[in-house]
Amino acid sequence: MGQYETSLGSLGTPTDLNGGGGYIALRTALPAEQMENALRSTVRSLDPQLPLTQVQTMEQAVSDSEAPRRFNTAVIAAFAGAAVLLAVLGIYSVIAFSVESRFREIAIRMALGSQREGIVQLIVRSAVRVATFGCVAGVLGSLLV
Repeated sequence: MGQYETSLGSLGTPTDLNGGGGYIALRTALPAEQMENALRSTVRSLDPQLPLTQVQTMEQAVSDSEAPRRFNTAVIAAFAGAAVLLAVLGIYSVIAFSVESRFREIAIRMALGSQREGIVQLIVRSAVRVATFGCVAGVLGSLLV
């Protein structure tokens, strides 16, 4: 206990509160810079040994407390964007492969007089059928999980 009393120095007594710090919250109409100077001078007039660190506006405090959540949201959004991009590329690849494998059929249909709109409808109908099957399978899979 004697060593503890010595470490307090001449200004402290064993009955003093010994905390790790505290907070002061102010509401003011003054700009933050002017209020910071006024606050520092007030605290200095009360106790010149009392340090005043990390003076910040409430917007900064809230922003700092929300930073990890914003970062996690940005990372998840980036992965979601990459997943959507891969899904779009995969769907495009499947449709392109389907059209390429049906190239002769499409050529014969066009030679027999099919219009371009009819061929496009044939391809789109096929793609919608595959997309519908994929969506149904995905929804059922997610419900099972």
